Amino acid sequence: MNRFALCAALALACASTSLAHDLWFETSTAVVPAGYPVQFQVKVGHIEDKEVYSPDLSASTFFLLSPKGQRADLGKDIVDVGYVTGSFSPKEPGIYILGGVLDMLVPEYSVRVRLCGKLIVRAADRWPIAGGGGAAFSRPAGLPLEFLPESDPTALRAGKRFSARLVFNGKPCTEAELALISRNPQAKRELKIGPDGRVEFALDRPGWVMLVADHREDSEKGEGYEATAYTTSLPLFVCP
Repeated sequence: MNRFALCAALALACASTSLAHDLWFETSTAVVPAGYPVQFQVKVGHIEDKEVYSPDLSASTFFLLSPKGQRADLGKDIVDVGYVTGSFSPKEPGIYILGGVLDMLVPEYSVRVRLCGKLIVRAADRWPIAGGGGAAFSRPAGLPLEFLPESDPTALRAGKRFSARLVFNGKPCTEAELALISRNPQAKRELKIGPDGRVEFALDRPGWVMLVADHREDSEKGEGYEATAYTTSLPLFVCP
């Protein structure tokens, strides 16, 4: 997608009370065999309305955290082939965190937008899966705005509960709009955030859902913008 079309979409989003656009990663599963490549796509938009765009790679940064916390730049491994796609190979078992930030100015509304997203994948060394990975899923990825899961997002079951903390620059964020969304607009759920930035909710049904948050910083100003708007996403795979 060209930069002009993406800017126009973000400008339209900025006209609403919340940014309403997200950056997210899509893959087929949250658990993979160690040593096998993980294919993923990167998307921007409003998934409920099927309004989906490709991120501007020149304004984006992508990285991967290994189970040992080592950070690797994925910029060269992500390409636009009509859609934005990439891959990585988990060489050892454990939790891998894929993260990214799209950083752009929307001059029509004098705002800077920073769309953040991450995907948590567990590489398993044996089948069937028997847990593992430790609590590395709660490790901060270093995104400006991000969810830190308290429940393992790679081992979710329908009927159970999921909890996470929202942090902004590493500190609890309580001034944000939260929602659980999917490709079904009628299934959107507005969520309440606690005084410590914590959110907890029930996983009603199996399938793919995404936890999202919008946060605005009017104090973050600079050349060409009077505020900074943030979003963040965390896809969740819920098993039956």
